[in-house]
Amino acid sequence: MTVVRGRKPGRLAAAKEIEALIVRMATENRDRGYLRIQGPSSNLSHDVARGTIANILKRNGIEPAPERVRKATW
Repeated sequence: MTVVRGRKPGRLAAAKEIEALIVRMATENRDRGYLRIQGPSSNLSHDVARGTIANILKRNGIEPAPERVRKATW
């Protein structure tokens, strides 16, 4: 058995372009939740799971949809 070095265990991270797309969708559409972001991204041929979307938004400091809608944008 060969051991591959230099790689962490687990899944690969989402591509930076997909992450930027998800962050943009969440900031432009404040009332859209994880599933309402997942649909349009799959229409653009990016199959991303709901949990991955949640992790990306959390990593970028974006709160879930109910909290995003309540905050003032000004």
